[in-house]
Amino acid sequence: MVIRNSELIMNDKETIQESDTILYGELDKAIAGQIESTIKELNQLKIDKTKIGDPKALSYSISQIVWEQFILEVAGSAGSDFIKSNRNLNLSLKKADHYLNENDFYKGKRPTHNFQNSATYNQRREKYFSNFKLDEKGKVITHKTRTGAEEATLAAGARKPYDKGRPIGSKRNKTSIDHIVSVGEILRDKSAGAFLDENEKLSFANSNTNLNEIPRDWNASKTDMKTTEWLNTANAKGQKPDEIFDISESEKDKLLRKDEKAREVWNKTKNKGEQRAKQEGHASRVDELRRSTQYTLQAVAIALMAKFTKTIFEEVIGWLFDNEHEYKALKEQIKKAIKDFILDFKNNVLLSIDVSVTVISAQIFGEIIPILRKSLLFLTIGGKTIINVVKYFKKPENDAKETATKAGEIGEIVINGLTAAGSVALGTVITLTLAKCIPPLATFQIPRLGSAADLLGIFFGGLASGICGAIVLNQIEGMLSAKMIDKNNISQLVKIEKVLTLQNEQFKIYNSVVLKSASDCKIHIISNFSEAKNVLEEIKSRKDEPVKSDNEQKFNDLSNLIDNLD
Repeated sequence: MVIRNSELIMNDKETIQESDTILYGELDKAIAGQIESTIKELNQLKIDKTKIGDPKALSYSISQIVWEQFILEVAGSAGSDFIKSNRNLNLSLKKADHYLNENDFYKGKRPTHNFQNSATYNQRREKYFSNFKLDEKGKVITHKTRTGAEEATLAAGARKPYDKGRPIGSKRNKTSIDHIVSVGEILRDKSAGAFLDENEKLSFANSNTNLNEIPRDWNASKTDMKTTEWLNTANAKGQKPDEIFDISESEKDKLLRKDEKAREVWNKTKNKGEQRAKQEGHASRVDELRRSTQYTLQAVAIALMAKFTKTIFEEVIGWLFDNEHEYKALKEQIKKAIKDFILDFKNNVLLSIDVSVTVISAQIFGEIIPILRKSLLFLTIGGKTIINVVKYFKKPENDAKETATKAGEIGEIVINGLTAAGSVALGTVITLTLAKCIPPLATFQIPRLGSAADLLGIFFGGLASGICGAIVLNQIEGMLSAKMIDKNNISQLVKIEKVLTLQNEQFKIYNSVVLKSASDCKIHIISNFSEAKNVLEEIKSRKDEPVKSDNEQKFNDLSNLIDNLD
């Protein structure tokens, strides 16, 4: 129903003047919204009143700090345990730490995280360098070859294992068995030294593919040179082997074909060893990643289980302080705790992420991470305290408060912050003291939770700091509680009065709607009866249609009824 007025002005008869167009429904909705908002403010005042002088705010703050320190301890312990299981090496998935590299092998660098093969790699390197003569500083001694190239000088006896059990040629035919890929080349090859075991090198060196029966003087001239290099190297007189030994072209081709085939097999053998080393490096890296993930997931599981236990424990404590102690109520509270834990999906995910990041960081960077996190926690508490003080000053409702009240409330904020920070600092001091005075507490490790000294330090640090903070806050609350309760009561009365006023205005609107509806209805009825009266008068005035005597009285009655409605 539409009224033409922007303001409802009630006169003595509770009618409405109209000027602008508004809807009753919109006005009613606006007032209902104000009532709902005011009731919410009133309920908040009631809640705030229960907190005045209530130590729960401090206990919650301390419990949160103790909880955060416990989670840090769990994450830090998981990182520390991983490092211990990783032979005291921090987490590293870099290739250089897992994959065997030919150049690093020669320089003495080895993949320190490849634990499964580290002994083999060490043996290979020791064996490789045992083949050479070394100077006083342990460096390989070198010499110049006939071609002017510089190569490592082999140690005495280095060739012996390769000469055992192989054919040596024919005295009658004056032949020798030549290693196509010479023993000297095999022993000096860095790739072979890094990727092949001694048996693999021996097996190739004395295989049919690598052995070739040639005249003794050819073999003596060839020494450790490659076939192509030997055939193309001239002596002091400028003569090459084919000229010196009268080697035909077919013999040269035969030597070169055998050399090519032997080198093809040799390269495949080395490549196979290199691929095996890559697989070993990959397996080593995957294994370290698996173990890192295992420790991380265990820490996450412990943190979530601890949170679940904490939630259940809080409900049980609440039940113990209940006067009735009904087991049915305890059952319902435990059900509620389980439901709350499951539905708190977002915070559970955030907790899992926080623990995972801390564990992995501790695995990579070591024990410095938990220390930094604890320092950050300390700084965060100070930062939050400053922010809360600033917010306090920015609130308009605090401007009108007395100076003493302001000082007390700001003091509470600061004491809360100092108490929380003191819990961290005192916990560290207690841990160090226990470790020094009672060493077994520091050495006694609880799997995935840390040392007994750490856990006791966290607990007693929070307890002692909480007691000290509670004593100070109790003094401040004693000064502020009476004033705050009185002010809260007055605020509640103001809100109640506002609600009643709004409800009264709402009633007037409803009353106005009813009166307006009744007035419109009356006007409509009068209009209809007026039309009926006019029709009756018209009928009575018609001379050519006489009115029957029995209907005349009915016409008169209707006319009188219409007159009375006016």
